Amino acid sequence: MATAQSSITWEHRASFQNRPPGRPYFYQSWNNLLFMHWRFDPQEIQRMLPRGLTVDIYNDFAWVAIVPFEMNRIRPRGLPALPWLSYFLELNVRTYVIDENGTPGVWFFSLQANRQLAVTLGRALFRLPYWCSEMRSDRTSDGWFDYRCRRAADPMRQSYRYRWRPDGETTEAALGTFEFFFAERYVLFSMRADGKLSTGRVFHPPYRLQNVDIDECDDVFLRLDALGQTGSAPEHAVFCSGVDVEVFALSVVG
Repeated sequence: MATAQSSITWEHRASFQNRPPGRPYFYQSWNNLLFMHWRFDPQEIQRMLPRGLTVDIYNDFAWVAIVPFEMNRIRPRGLPALPWLSYFLELNVRTYVIDENGTPGVWFFSLQANRQLAVTLGRALFRLPYWCSEMRSDRTSDGWFDYRCRRAADPMRQSYRYRWRPDGETTEAALGTFEFFFAERYVLFSMRADGKLSTGRVFHPPYRLQNVDIDECDDVFLRLDALGQTGSAPEHAVFCSGVDVEVFALSVVG
């Protein structure tokens, strides 16, 4: 299998930072994001991808992320955000891919959310593997985030905890770095009911990333998504306080 790392240039990756043409489908904000990454054998991840996608690699490894965060101010174009309905928690499990047109993007193994309507719409409109979950997020006076998540369908019926605190200056990811590789992604892929691959664009300012101290985390969602638990701390972790996002409609790849 040819490695995706060598098939596209960094300049090509950077071109997706430009806003796509057309009008957004939705507006939303992603806040208080913790990116935790574990490395995997690329062939192991490739076996879990649909036809038409190739695992994207950095330093000869595939990377899988667990990303807990807050979804805020979600609203369709032309409508205001609504109390309660437009605000919820999400935790996603994702990897990095390239399609046959050389488009770098994200493939989601799962997305946990604590709002039933968000799960229903995410599955129906974007064909994404959302799961109903019990979740909560608190922040202490000294800056620690305490985030808990339990997937309703988890037979263990346990709540898993992520506790972290951002530290240091914020910076944008530099071209060629691992931070640019994973953070500067503006395309998602999903599988339609007819088996065809679809793609959607988002646009937002580049993430401003911070180092982070992690006091507690769990990689159980890797097991729930059939990736297998590593039993180790993440290889890499950073924090972002948030970005405002424009979401564009899905289109069929090809």
